[in-house]
Amino acid sequence: MPILKGTDADITFASGYRAGAQSWEVELDAEIIETTRLGDKWRTKIGGVRNWRGSFTCQIESGSNFGGAGTTSGTRTIGMGAGDTTQTPAAATFKLGATNSIIGNIIVTRARVTTAVGNGQASAVAFDFEGSDIPHVEDT
Repeated sequence: MPILKGTDADITFASGYRAGAQSWEVELDAEIIETTRLGDKWRTKIGGVRNWRGSFTCQIESGSNFGGAGTTSGTRTIGMGAGDTTQTPAAATFKLGATNSIIGNIIVTRARVTTAVGNGQASAVAFDFEGSDIPHVEDT
């Protein structure tokens, strides 16, 4: 379940292509590690490794090459992280409001055209991603 949602984000793909997202969602989660010992009356736990992931939707102009190596569809190339030999993440800024943003690097794990249009026009593309570093909130 997303814990943060917004309507404005800036994504810069590894190739340098920049896209403005019209909607986004980010969720954070953590592993829980049990530390209960034999004979304890209560279970005890500590927080483990944390992760962040989410999705965003943006308009991509027809014929854009915005991802370097990866999954190719027609003249569009989508950098998908694992298929990208450089494993270069995209830089993302998810705006929380007028003064704050979540900033971090992401690796696109899935891309799908949600609204395709004719040649020379923009298509709506939805992306899923995993964070590749620690996200942070900054004043913008």
